[in-house]
This record gives sequence, structure tokens and C-alpha cells, in this order.
Amino acid sequence: MTNTIRHSCGNSTLGEFAIAASDRGLVMIEFLRHDVLAALVEQLQEGYPEAVIIEDHDAMAESLGRVAALIECPASNMTFRSTCVAPTSN
Repeated sequence: MTNTIRHSCGNSTLGEFAIAASDRGLVMIEFLRHDVLAALVEQLQEGYPEAVIIEDHDAMAESLGRVAALIECPASNMTFRSTCVAPTSN
């Protein structure tokens, strides 16, 4: 079975950030400097050579919101679990 890692970008008051998650959980949170998303995707590919890396805003939307909320209020008692939902195949 091939592991899939989905990634997407969000915004916070500290700047733009990227997150990535597999079906097992969050694998990356990075603040972006300029246009370095391609470099981050390359790092994901190097770190997870057997995984399929895809950009998926829809699947990552809830996780992006949770990460943004955590960035805005790090002292909150928020429990974070990735909510990346893989599409099911028929």
C-alpha cells in the first residue's frame, strides 16, 4: 500500500505556513519564506521516498484551521490531531 502525504498552505498573523499530513498524522509544519513551497515538497519527497506527495486544500482545510488557531493562541488547551481524510476508492 502506498502512503500518501497531502499538503497545503495557510495564513496566520505570523505569516504564511505550510502543513503536510499522512493518514497517520501530521508530518510537517513550516513557516514559508518567499516562495519556498517547492523546496518543502522536495524535502518531503526526500524524507518519505515511497510516499505520493500531493497538494490537497480540501482534505487539509480543517487541519489548516486548527494549526492557524494554535499559532494565534499557543497557550490554548487545544488538542491537535490531524484531520486529513483520505478519499476512499471504490
